[in-house]
Amino acid sequence: MGAAADQAMQQFGAQVMLKHLSALEKEIPGVRRARDMECIHRMRVASRRLRSALVLFAPCLPKKPLRAWRGEVRAITRALGAARDLDVQLDLLRRFYQGLDDAALRPGVRRLILRRTQTRRAAQQGVLAAMDGLAAASLLVDLRTTLTPCLPPPGAPLPTSPALLEHASRQITFRLDDLLVLEPCLQHPEQTLELHAMRIAAKRLRYTLEAFAPLHAPAFTPVIAALRELQDSLGDIHDCDVWLASLPGFMEEERTLVERYFGSARPFKRLQPGLDHFAASRAEMRGLEFAALNQRWQELAAAGLWTGLRQIIQVLPAHDPHSPDL
Repeated sequence: MGAAADQAMQQFGAQVMLKHLSALEKEIPGVRRARDMECIHRMRVASRRLRSALVLFAPCLPKKPLRAWRGEVRAITRALGAARDLDVQLDLLRRFYQGLDDAALRPGVRRLILRRTQTRRAAQQGVLAAMDGLAAASLLVDLRTTLTPCLPPPGAPLPTSPALLEHASRQITFRLDDLLVLEPCLQHPEQTLELHAMRIAAKRLRYTLEAFAPLHAPAFTPVIAALRELQDSLGDIHDCDVWLASLPGFMEEERTLVERYFGSARPFKRLQPGLDHFAASRAEMRGLEFAALNQRWQELAAAGLWTGLRQIIQVLPAHDPHSPDL
């Protein structure tokens, strides 16, 4: 382990990282089978949490292999992300299709489902390649070998020290600042990149709070719940943005394929109503989600959620995590 961390930080960090490493390993068989889309989701989340923990507890880790470990975990996250995004899109499309009453709208949505299904099958090859790479690499063994000796003895109390508490306070402050600096984009619905960055910032702050939650769990719980809600809302907005950005290109590609196959673009007219209807539904949903996000953000700010979190983390270094008020 790294020389820059005291024993409590090493023990605490080892517990957090091994938990996420075990969660990641557990999902490998299900991800390979590709029968349950939730396996991909859980492994992707575990990989993200492990990446976050590798950053949070970098002082606890040897510098030389850390960069390689982070790169290997990032590659897993990306491979799983492509497949997961397609799973989410297909789930939405199938539910949308089932809710269509107008038969004229079905061919276009059916075509969209077909193409996304084909793309998802191709993406599985990338997932399998990532699993093969993970099996061939020494990441899992090396991390476990490095971390396990640093675990506290069985039954030992929660590791804590002034250095660990100060580290937690500093990391949470950094992530909170990253989120709040993006607040102005909530007044600009057209700022898709900033809203996506806000989603990432909310996720990173939540992961950081969850990592350090054993130090101050009850106080962090409402903030974590609020961040999960904000992240979901921002995620829904981002999903709508992805659809709205990709659908015009999809329509043009399908029109070209139809014309090439039939010698005329006229048959594409059967697909156009459903595709237009789906695009309109995404635009409407985005508007509703953006309005709801703004209202919820204002409620949380008025309730003093962010100022309350700052107060909590300012006293973390001097706080005894075993005190009765926890």
